[in-house]
Amino acid sequence: MTTFSDRLRRLRQAANLSQVQLAGEDLSPSYISLLESGKRQPSDDVAALLAERLGCAVEDLLTPIGEERRKQAQLSIELAKLSLLDGRPDEARERLEALLAEEGLDRALRDDAVWELTEAYEKVIDIDRAIASLLPVYERALAGATHLPLPSVAIYLSHLYQAAGDMNAAIRVGEGAVRLLNDKRETTTREYFRLVATLSAAYFGVGDSHLAKAYLDEAMQIAQRFADPQGEAALAWNAAVNAESLGRLDEALLLSRKALSILTEHAGGHLDVARLRWTAAYLTLQHDPSQVAEARRLLDLVEPDLPRFGPVEAAMTRATLATVHLLEGSPRAAEDLAREALVALAAYPGGEQARTHLVLGDAIAAQGRLDEALERYVAAVDSLDALPATRETAALWRETADRFVRFGRLEEALDGYRSALDAVAIRSTAADVALAMETARQRAESLGDLLADETEGVEGQGRRG
Repeated sequence: MTTFSDRLRRLRQAANLSQVQLAGEDLSPSYISLLESGKRQPSDDVAALLAERLGCAVEDLLTPIGEERRKQAQLSIELAKLSLLDGRPDEARERLEALLAEEGLDRALRDDAVWELTEAYEKVIDIDRAIASLLPVYERALAGATHLPLPSVAIYLSHLYQAAGDMNAAIRVGEGAVRLLNDKRETTTREYFRLVATLSAAYFGVGDSHLAKAYLDEAMQIAQRFADPQGEAALAWNAAVNAESLGRLDEALLLSRKALSILTEHAGGHLDVARLRWTAAYLTLQHDPSQVAEARRLLDLVEPDLPRFGPVEAAMTRATLATVHLLEGSPRAAEDLAREALVALAAYPGGEQARTHLVLGDAIAAQGRLDEALERYVAAVDSLDALPATRETAALWRETADRFVRFGRLEEALDGYRSALDAVAIRSTAADVALAMETARQRAESLGDLLADETEGVEGQGRRG
């Protein structure tokens, strides 16, 4: 049976509060110390004040009954985690929603439950609710009012905003956390490096590759100086994505292989190893499709970890595997995988959706169903029309236009090439030149008319004279 002093100390630590913070302006830190040592007992008013600051019910603080209820809540959270690992997110969501509806759950347990509930929402493809669930925890993390680490919370929330296509919000979250950690000089942890990598990915998403690279380069130097291999791997990984977006495929492949080598050696079965294997497979196909056997080897290693991926990551992996099947001469298998990926990507309008439409169109075309393949290329156009102008969308417009050329649809191809150029701010000046020439012609005509009128006037005066 725990004592009041034990419960007070545990709840304070779980709320990530120091004795000074718990004391506030109403109590003294020395009094809190006496309470935690069992040398004092609180009055009812003090107990109510402490419970409010700890985010728990008064009975949780004063009685062992609260301890029993806490164990039940912990068990519910652990069972929800098992449901998530077992691929049953709906079951986890229902359990966690019921737990959070209970009165008097202390703040630390509530935040633990919200963290798992956010993952459950993500896995049932309800990104809006996932964001709404995690956002208050992020705001408390900025204020130091949760036991969950700020970098971890910021990474997850930024990832969710990126999945929702709101890159500006993803940048705000990452910037806010990075700025605070820089001010506190907490810039040498592995989670800080992962946060910088996540922020740089958001900058890639809005097309600001130069600022993204600046963040990565600075953090890479810190990681190398403090000999943090996993941090260095995370940064190299994102640098590879940046290089790929700029069309520097040799550099991208080199960086991705460097990151994979580091993570394989130091991270063991960490999920990031599986994610990086998928990235390396994708870049390998982009760099040299003839290396399909190497891409297949990497994706086969990823397969056991697919149930642990989020829906977007899993769909992207399946789309890459569809490309492998197509290059291996199995268009039917490629079609099935691409269709499966598109179902998961339906809630995530973005570049991956357009890319998967292209893969599906190629698989269908390889089976001789050309009209149906064209429908998929048109669907890719519809997806791209809704995206902001970035290097990634420019590359996808180019790929889409190339498909239309192969099918003799030159008007659609021309529109695609124009969109690709517009996405990287390369616009034709022909219209401007034509307008300027027309304006000059009109001015010349007006001037000619004016001179003719003046000449006619002078000649008229001469005749009258």
